[in-house]
Parts: sequence; structure tokens; C-alpha cells
Amino acid sequence: MANLPKATPLGTGSLLAYALPSIALQAMMVPLLLTLPALYAQEVGLAVASISLALIIARSLEAISDPIIGALSDRTRAGPWQRAGWMVAGTPIAVLSGIALLHPGPGAGTLYLLVCLILFYGGWTMVYIPYQSWGVELSDDFAERSRVAAFREAGSFLGYLASAFIPLVALMIILGQSAPTFAAQARAVGWFFTFSLPLFVFLCVKYVPRARPTAEPTHIPWSRMFEVLGRNKPFRVLLIAYMFDRLALGIHFALLPFYMQYVLDSLGAYIPMSLVISIAPIASIPAWLALSRRFGKHRVYCFANGLTAVGYASLAFLPIHVAVWLLLATAALRGFGNAGTMILPASMGADAVDYDEWRCGVRQAGAHMAFLAFVQKLGLAGGAIGLVFISWFGFKEAAGVHTEQALAGVRFGAAWLPAIMLIPAVALMWNFPLDQRRHGILRRRLDGRAKAAAKAWPHLSISCTTLTRGRLR
Repeated sequence: MANLPKATPLGTGSLLAYALPSIALQAMMVPLLLTLPALYAQEVGLAVASISLALIIARSLEAISDPIIGALSDRTRAGPWQRAGWMVAGTPIAVLSGIALLHPGPGAGTLYLLVCLILFYGGWTMVYIPYQSWGVELSDDFAERSRVAAFREAGSFLGYLASAFIPLVALMIILGQSAPTFAAQARAVGWFFTFSLPLFVFLCVKYVPRARPTAEPTHIPWSRMFEVLGRNKPFRVLLIAYMFDRLALGIHFALLPFYMQYVLDSLGAYIPMSLVISIAPIASIPAWLALSRRFGKHRVYCFANGLTAVGYASLAFLPIHVAVWLLLATAALRGFGNAGTMILPASMGADAVDYDEWRCGVRQAGAHMAFLAFVQKLGLAGGAIGLVFISWFGFKEAAGVHTEQALAGVRFGAAWLPAIMLIPAVALMWNFPLDQRRHGILRRRLDGRAKAAAKAWPHLSISCTTLTRGRLR
């Protein structure tokens, strides 16, 4: 059995060090989600359909790479590599391919974009999935896991804040650009990623405690990697709900630049709005933690999705040249909701890892986090669906004048479409089975099994087919 740290709270210094890589990782994801399509459409001249195709293919290939990296990190977690070694190896791949992605040279086309995306996402995955899995192994306590996830996601929101703050300072304040281009914004964030990721990974590896060595076998058969989807029903429900949640966010992010520029004619407010979207979640994290302890992770996750849906839908009613304060208010609403939808799934996913270990006898945190990360990235890449959606309404980036029908498609796609996507997410998670009471029973059974095995059969390897499958009552 996995031998995890007990419920003793982790030190703030360790959690801060653990949160650091998330700042760089998520800062870079913002230009990839928000401004990369506009960069390649406006500067390179690629058609929106070609950009969508490259994004879909690159993300689809992660269906192969994500589980493989997750399984490999599970196999090496007891050796000198552990989770940290994968992060160190993936950092230069992500950094170098990120530079190439944001600086397309003359003649760059769809193939160039696709190759750069595949390399970048491969390096990013080598860092991110072991990083997420490491967080699962920092504690086995129901509430402490939410705290670990909160620090990590606070780092994510600081990354989002950096993605807005850096262009604000570098381009608007220092260089005096009143409305920086999307390409300039993306490159400013890209240079931050280039220098910060190696530093933050180093500090994380140096100051975050490793999980204690485990006696369980690490050479887990490859077939077990996908078995988790069949036998772990709570995790499967979480994955489906999270897919709808991230798909909504991906569509909204992909269409937001076009909505701001062409529907509202308020491109100058884009960076201030991005700052609010980043600051609001950080301020709301303590509230989401308190609510999850009081009402349960799954119910609070549903409430957070409902709040986010209201924030999306509110964009449908904003007039052209909308007052900045009203635009920022809707941004704050979306930011508050998104904080809850980012913190809680990772924490619930860690609880589902315990459930799978109870059913199977082998702990596969890497495989679980790989599937969760894949769903997250695939959902966010689903923003390409939003680009296809607005093309059905006749929207073309290169057009000098956009028809009312095209603008209506952008408005509906940025506001109502993501709001509708959140309905099944709430419906699926409302009665999620792994609440605090059931997880407490689960942990007691796992701890008892581990003690008995260590005392009687210290080298026992338990097969999924040999365990008694009971119920958590």
C-alpha cells in the first residue's frame, strides 16, 4: 500500500514552494488559450479553421502521451527520479518549444504550428502530471488535500495574474502602448515563462518533501493504466463533469478576444479585465475552502459552476462600448466561480485515488492525475469548437467588416454556449459519492490493511482480482 504522510498539516514554506511551478505553467497556458489563435490569424495569416485543426490534433495526441507519462511516473516514484525527475526533464522541452511557438518566422504555416504545439504540450505534460501526482502524495487527509490543492491553484491564479500584469507593465506602462496586440502580449508572457519555469521547478524540487518510500511494486502492468476508468466509478463521474466544466472555459477563453474586439469594441479594457479575472479567484480561495469543509466538496463545486455560468451568461447583455466598471464586475463574478471549479476537482480526484486503491490494492496516483490533466487540457482545447461555431455564423478574422449575424454568433458563443455547458457538470456532481464521511471510512480501511500487510506479509503484492469488494457505509 502507499505510505503517505499523515494528517499533520504541511508547513507553509513547503506549500509555497510546491505552488511555484504552477505560476509559470498556468501563465503560459493563458496566451495559448486566449491569444495564440489571434496571433497566428493576424500575424501569420492562417485561417481560423487551420488553427482549430492544429489545436485539435495536438490536444488529441495527448490522449496517448498523458496516460503514458502518468504510468511512467508511477513506475519510477520509488527510485531516484520520483516525481521531481520528470519535472526537471520536461522543463527544457517546454521552454524551448514555447519560444518557437510564440515566435513563428517567415513561412511558418499550419505544420509549423502543429509541431510546436506537440513538442510544447509534451514537455508541459512531463512537468505537470508528475507535479499533480506529487500533490496527491503530500497528504492522505480529506481536508488537508483541499489545502494542498488550494496552494497549487493559488499559484495557478498568480500565473493568470502574471499573464495580465506583465503585458500591462511592459507594454502599456513602459512602452506606452494603449492597446497592445495579442502577439505582443503573448510574447511578453512567453519570456516570463522561459525564465521562471526552470527557477520555480528548482525551488519546488529542493524544498518540497518527497512521499515516504513505499513497499508496493512500482512496475505496474500497462493494462492497469486504463483499468482505473472501468473500476473507479466516482473518478469516472468526476472526469465527465470536469470535461464539461473545462470545455465551457475553453470555449469562453477562445472567443473572448474576438468578443472584446469586435462585439464590444473595448479592446483597451482587455488587460484590466484579465487582471480582475486573476485577482478575484485569489481573494476567494479561503471562502471556497471554508465552504467545502462546511457543505462538502462536491456540492460547493456545483455552486461554483452555477456562479460561473451566471458570469458567462451576463456577457450576453453587455452593450457596445460598455462601461469599464460593469465589464470588470462580470469578470469578477467569473473569477470567483472559476476559483472553486479549479481547486475542488483535484482534491476530489485525490480522494478517488484512495477509492481505487481500496478496490485494487495498488496506488496509481500518476495514472489518475494523467486522465484528469488530459480531460482538463482537452476541454480547454475545446475552445477550437468555439472557433468552428462562430465560423458557422460567417465570422472571418480577416474580414474588414463583420455582419450582424457573425457578431451575434461571437456573442452567443462567448456567453450562452459555455453557460449551457455547465448544466451537465452540475447534474453529474450533485450526488458525488465520496463525501467526507465515506472517505474517512475508506482511509481507516486502507490504513488497517497497510498495517496488517506490513506485519504479516511485508512483501505482499495484492491483485485487483483478489480483493473483497465491499461498500463504504
